[in-house]
Amino acid sequence: GVPRRWLFDHLKSEIEQEDACKSLPQALMLWLVFVFMALFHMRLHLLREVSNAVEFDIQENANFAFTGFFGAKDIRDVKHITDFYSWMRNGLVPLVMPDLTEAPMAEDRSVSFEAWPDGAPHMMTRFN
Repeated sequence: GVPRRWLFDHLKSEIEQEDACKSLPQALMLWLVFVFMALFHMRLHLLREVSNAVEFDIQENANFAFTGFFGAKDIRDVKHITDFYSWMRNGLVPLVMPDLTEAPMAEDRSVSFEAWPDGAPHMMTRFN
């Protein structure tokens, strides 16, 4: 036969495994509640949308090297330190803080940003 100690050790192990399986639904429910509370409390979907919008705006609208009213280069065309400072001065700063700057234009023409609705210039920086 089987020694009594081995039988009791095996039965004890089976009972422990059964208890572990019985606690699995509560653990999964706790995890699901945590995930949903984190998603809805921190509004991660809104944070991701704002991050994508800022990234798109910087890539597509922060132009420099103006010829007339058209910015010929964007952030992907920055190759040298002079390009970087030109992009910062003529592209990024007017995009992020339009109430402090005027759009750079060729031949000493400038466009004022007074046509913005109230609060619109700070819409991008409000979420950071």
